[in-house]
Amino acid sequence: MAKPLVETNLEKRMLDFIKFKIKDKELVNKIWGHSDLNYKSEHNFVNKSTGEIKEVCNKQYYNIIFSRCEDQIEVSGSLHKLFNNGLHNANDYTVSNCIRTIENFCSRFTIEPCRCHINSLEFGVSIQSPENVSEVVKWLRFHNKNQFNKYPDLSECYFAGSSYFGVKAYNKTLNYPKYAMPNLMRFEGKTRQSKYLQSKKIYTLADLINPSIYNMLSQLLLAEWGNVLIFDKRTKKGVKFCNTDYWLDIINTNHRNTFVNSRNRYYKLLGKNGIQNLIYKRISEKLGELNGCADSTNLENGLMPSAPIENQGKTQISLVQFPPIVKMESAQPYQAIKYRICDVTKLNISMQKPNSKYLCFTGLQWYYETDPEIYRELKERYLKDEKRPTSLHEEFYYIAHNIRNVFTNEIHNRKRFEQRNYPPNQLSLF
Repeated sequence: MAKPLVETNLEKRMLDFIKFKIKDKELVNKIWGHSDLNYKSEHNFVNKSTGEIKEVCNKQYYNIIFSRCEDQIEVSGSLHKLFNNGLHNANDYTVSNCIRTIENFCSRFTIEPCRCHINSLEFGVSIQSPENVSEVVKWLRFHNKNQFNKYPDLSECYFAGSSYFGVKAYNKTLNYPKYAMPNLMRFEGKTRQSKYLQSKKIYTLADLINPSIYNMLSQLLLAEWGNVLIFDKRTKKGVKFCNTDYWLDIINTNHRNTFVNSRNRYYKLLGKNGIQNLIYKRISEKLGELNGCADSTNLENGLMPSAPIENQGKTQISLVQFPPIVKMESAQPYQAIKYRICDVTKLNISMQKPNSKYLCFTGLQWYYETDPEIYRELKERYLKDEKRPTSLHEEFYYIAHNIRNVFTNEIHNRKRFEQRNYPPNQLSLF
C-alpha cells in the first residue's frame, strides 16, 4: 500500500450535512423559544396533497437552520461548519469531533438525541488527488450504471444517483481556498431519504453518537468508490474503454454482468497505478486515520485538533479548546446524554419509566406518533394476524405483551424442562 501523503490527515472528515426532524410538540415549543436562535425568514408553501397553504418560519444558530411548520421542527446544516463557528468545513474533522459536536449541540438545546429523526445525510472523505483534481473529477463517468452529471450547486462537482442514494465528487480546494489544502478532492455519499438510512440502522442522532456507525459508513464509502467508473486519461492503455458511448451501449443491451465485467477488465488493464486504484488506496488510508478517535487525554480536556495556523504554515497542527459555540454555558463538566435500550427489541426506551426493561405501552405510543416506520415493523413482527385488535389501545397492549413474552417464555420453558426432566427428589451430583 502506498504511503499516505505528508499531513493529509489535516483534511480528513466524515459527516457533513445533516437534516433531522423533531416532532414532540412540547420539545418543539421549548426549542423555538431558545435564546440562541435568531430570526432568519418565513415563507408559505402549498401542500400538494391537501391544497392547504402552510407557513414555515426559519431561525438560525450559526450555520444551522431551524425550520418550523406547525408542531414540528426540521433542523439542517453542516455539523463540520458548526464545529468551525459556521465559517467553513475544510479543516480536520474526526469521528471524535463529530460525536462531541452532536452531544454538545443536543446539550445546548436540551434535546435528547433519540428524538431527532434523521431524514438526510452526507458522509465522505477528503483526500489529496494523485492528479490535478480539476481534471480528475471531469474523468468520472458512472457510479454503478448511473452516469455522473454536473452538480448545479458547486463548481467542479459531479453527482450520480438519486434522492435515495448517490455519490458526489468535487474540488474541495476551490470551495475554500483560504482553509483547504491544495489539490483536495472530496468524495461523499448522499441520501435524502430516511428509508435508506434505516436500512443502515441509522434512525436518530443517538445512532451517530455510536462510533461503530462510522466504521460501517467508512466501509460503505470505500465500497461505493469501488463501484465508480473513472476514465484514466493519463495513459493510452484501454483507449476503447475511454468512450462514454461504449458504456452506454453496454447498459442499453441489458446484459446483467457485462458492465461490471468490462469495468473490471479496464481496471485490470490499468494495473495498480490506475487512477481509480490510486484514489481507492488514499481513501482507504484516510478512512483508517479518520476512524482513529482523538487521543483520550485530549478528549477529556476538551482539546481537539484544529486547522493548521496560517502564520506557521499548513503542515503544523495546533490543539485548541473546543469551539465556543458548542461549549456548555455552565461551569460543570459535560455529561453525555444516556439512553436505555429494550432487552428484546434493542430500541431506545428512555421515554418510559426508569425501571423499564422492555418496550411497553408508553414507548409504543411514542414510536407510533414520532416514528411510524419503526412502529410498523414492530407491529408486523410482534402482532399475530389472528389477534388483530379493534382499537389502537389494544394494539399497544398486545404488542407490548408479545415483546415481553419473547424474554419470559424462554425462562419459563427452561423451568418446565428442568421440572420435567429433573424432579426435586432426583439425586444430584452437585
